[in-house]
Amino acid sequence: MRPKAAGSVIPRLLAVGSLAALAGLLGLVVVRTAWVSDDAFITFRTIDNFVHGSGLRWNVTERVQSYTHPLWLLVLTPVVALSGSAYLSAIATSLAFTTVTVAVVAMALRRELWRVGFALIAMIVSKAFTDYATSGLENALSHALLASLMLVTAAPVNTRRRAGLAGALVALIGLSRLDLLLLAVPIAVGATREWRRTIPYFALGLMPLAAWEVFSLVYYGVPFPNTAYAKLATHIPQPELLVQGMSYLFDSLDRDPVTIFVVAGGAGTALVGRTHSRICALAVCAYVVYVLRIGGDFMSGRFLTAPFVVSLCLLGRLDAVTSAVGRFTAVAAVVAVGLSAPRPTLANDASYSTPWQEIQSPSGIVDERGFYFQHTGWLTTHGFRTEPTDAAELRPKLDRVMAQNPRAFVHGTIGLVGYYVGPSRHIVDDFALCDPLLARLPAAIPWRIGHYRRDLPAGYFESVDRDQNVIEDPQIASLYEVIRVVTRGPLWSWTRWRAIIALNTGRTDGWPVAR
Repeated sequence: MRPKAAGSVIPRLLAVGSLAALAGLLGLVVVRTAWVSDDAFITFRTIDNFVHGSGLRWNVTERVQSYTHPLWLLVLTPVVALSGSAYLSAIATSLAFTTVTVAVVAMALRRELWRVGFALIAMIVSKAFTDYATSGLENALSHALLASLMLVTAAPVNTRRRAGLAGALVALIGLSRLDLLLLAVPIAVGATREWRRTIPYFALGLMPLAAWEVFSLVYYGVPFPNTAYAKLATHIPQPELLVQGMSYLFDSLDRDPVTIFVVAGGAGTALVGRTHSRICALAVCAYVVYVLRIGGDFMSGRFLTAPFVVSLCLLGRLDAVTSAVGRFTAVAAVVAVGLSAPRPTLANDASYSTPWQEIQSPSGIVDERGFYFQHTGWLTTHGFRTEPTDAAELRPKLDRVMAQNPRAFVHGTIGLVGYYVGPSRHIVDDFALCDPLLARLPAAIPWRIGHYRRDLPAGYFESVDRDQNVIEDPQIASLYEVIRVVTRGPLWSWTRWRAIIALNTGRTDGWPVAR
């Protein structure tokens, strides 16, 4: 074998060096923008209660799944138990999974190094990706799992081992967030071949998700997180949600055009590619339609990071760009679009924040990192913080809410407050994320996306405070009695199992109320 000519080695070394520099720049941007959202502290409170022996509960008196991401909670719990800091654990774990994501995407695109460079640049200038590379939410974990699934399914899944691995990845993605199955299932099933031999092993790989659903039904009494009931059962007319969903996409187009550019470009180009690439593109389209249908979210860009990662991985399968001019144009376009954002990621520093007038936008969609960064950002003007906010800043707020009642109080935006108030107080969350009764009642009007406030039924707070059902409305009182039996009653009683069936079938009217 003849040694490679020096002329062919030097360009490759330069390319690898450039990619290493881009990876380093991405790492710098992610560290510089690292933060933790208020919603993450909802999960942290559950972890804290579990670590201290109170079970997987947010309010210690109720078995309610207030977290959307079981796998993220399960991954984070031992890290928090060992470190003693939920804040630092979340940042460190998120950074680790973001590193895995970058490595897996690079592996998926490694045949052509320019595609790796394109993906790295897109990640650097994508506000959504860098914002949710940390945040304390499940995004970083979901990114790593989706990228791994795209790598595994890049070739036909035609062996038992690959089928089992694909099924396991689908299960883990579903455990990180159930609605991501809209992406994962078509990608995995579309790549599966020789079904008689592979499908049993694919199904075997799904067992972690099945096991969690059994646990959820037994322990919590319902198959889905309480957040799903709170955000999807609002009784808001579908046309209003669709309009809000369009606002979500336009908001992202305004604040973070490169994320929309990559999702639309990657999926759109893949639609004319090979069969499995088309299936992946259709999965991305289906997921975006789902986001539209539910009205998007109040966190700008959060629900677009998963299709963004899938679209980047699709680049390795497309042959649309073959010439040097085409490659340069593609890279130049993603740089230009990324830098055209009002607040480019490369310009972010420790002083980053969003003006109040943007928080008050009519759409209700906010730059969540911009709102919280000065309180929960890792990098400050004084260096790295070890706690999310100065206790002196939060203490007056805690004192006010704790003074309402020695046992319980009503509060929205319950992340930081709920975590730092401790387990002794029962919090009635009027946004319903953590409240099993309010999650099943219509949203109050006017509503804000993602924060669907509920009006408390007469007698409800007194019922919580006294641990006795004194709700005045007979229909709501029956519903609450069923919920009390499911969430507070003995785990294995026959009455509780009857209540579980009633709650999940909607047949709660007429349930006898214990006064």
